[in-house]
Amino acid sequence: MEIYEVVIEGITTPKKKGLGYFFSTLWSRRVPQVIGIYLIGAWLIRMAVSSFVSAKLLSPYLVDLSWVILLSLIPSVLILTFHHGKRRSGKWAKAELIGFPANLVLAVLLIVFLFRGKDLGAATTSVTIEDENGQKTERTILKNEFRKKILFFFFENKGGDTSLNWLQYAFPTMIQSDASQDIFPETTNALAFLQKLSEKGYRDGITDDLMLQKELASNLHYSHFMTGEFKRAEGSYVLTTRLYNTKTGRLIAIGYC
Repeated sequence: MEIYEVVIEGITTPKKKGLGYFFSTLWSRRVPQVIGIYLIGAWLIRMAVSSFVSAKLLSPYLVDLSWVILLSLIPSVLILTFHHGKRRSGKWAKAELIGFPANLVLAVLLIVFLFRGKDLGAATTSVTIEDENGQKTERTILKNEFRKKILFFFFENKGGDTSLNWLQYAFPTMIQSDASQDIFPETTNALAFLQKLSEKGYRDGITDDLMLQKELASNLHYSHFMTGEFKRAEGSYVLTTRLYNTKTGRLIAIGYC
């Protein structure tokens, strides 16, 4: 006896489910749409927290804390959207009953791990100063933990006009003076270690050796250092500054004027 089977995909046999089916399911359940909106909202919240922290002189770690909290809750948003993005049932799925508490516990552990020992209060503290006459004055100063130490190296004259070499020292000094008006940076220029530069073969203190600059800034415990260059073109000065992270040597920002 011969036996035959009629196979119709999706009816007598399960329909094959590939990546296309997976992504179409996510789209129909509005997962990409909700995640996109959530990320935009999270970024706006982060910017609002950053503005509030700057205005109130609070700990900069609060900005990072808010960002970590918002990003760590993405798994819960994914689970919630996947199970309720298409239907309006109020019934909780098993994945939600397990996923939400697990996500919350992991988020708390991540926050504790990243911010343990970090000062999340005010960025400033009050100190009382007594002068020689016994008069006491209370001042608000920035906590050392939040102070950024910046080392300014002399700038290079790229224009070829040696009569302007004095600006190699003037430009960084002016920028340093301007930066010192802010309570966050603690600044020093290369005059403080001119002898060390001279010992390395740079008698005028001018060097573009990035590794040497990083080494000097690290030895003096400066968290950042700035280099720059300038030239005179068509009656105007073109100034370029570069701010580096001392620990990693990474270029953080470039300024032009």
